[in-house]
Amino acid sequence: MRHLIRALALSIIIAPAYANDLCKANSFTTAQAQQGKRDYDSSCGLCHLYNLKGRVPGNSRNETPDIRILDANYIKTLDDNGGMTPPLLSEAFFRKWKDMSAFVNRISSAVGAFPPKNYVKPASDARIAAYILYKNCGKL
Repeated sequence: MRHLIRALALSIIIAPAYANDLCKANSFTTAQAQQGKRDYDSSCGLCHLYNLKGRVPGNSRNETPDIRILDANYIKTLDDNGGMTPPLLSEAFFRKWKDMSAFVNRISSAVGAFPPKNYVKPASDARIAAYILYKNCGKL
């Protein structure tokens, strides 16, 4: 039991370090993040919501954008995930990323399935990563 308590305490201390490290390592510009918002909204935001909080089953009436604007590909992906998408705005989200490279690579692989309007790899991927990072670090 003592080891479990120590492990939980350590995770509370370490988890914010990941977000803090990514925020400190942030080499993106505010301009990239602002452009990334447009890319994000036309792609990722359709499932993860414009506010980055993710979809929750049974809550579609309170979510933006309205689920009814999604095409069949997005709906199938949502259905395959039980009607939910994870939030991209939280400590839990940042705990997954140990460095900037892993973070950007994940954004890039996710965006590949649902490219934004006027998609240009890797520039679009970088802008989306910049937007998500800035939103999590409290700069936009």
